[in-house]
Amino acid sequence: MGVYEIISKNIRNLRCEKDMSISELAEKADISERNLYRIEAKEIHPGIETIVKLSVALSVEMKLITGDVSEELLEDDANG
Repeated sequence: MGVYEIISKNIRNLRCEKDMSISELAEKADISERNLYRIEAKEIHPGIETIVKLSVALSVEMKLITGDVSEELLEDDANG
């Protein structure tokens, strides 16, 4: 699983754990519903600013969104 797939999955899982709709989270994070939908669908990659906004809106540390990304990057370096 790639870096952005992990981030997308974590955003969706955290949103669902908080029992929030896409529109609720998008409004709270001050991003468009369409972009949030596309992030969760792995159609676009969120920038760091968007990840920060989402972590604040979800009231979680950013590492809960980025999750296993550091492990994935280490694996890529080892294989590359």
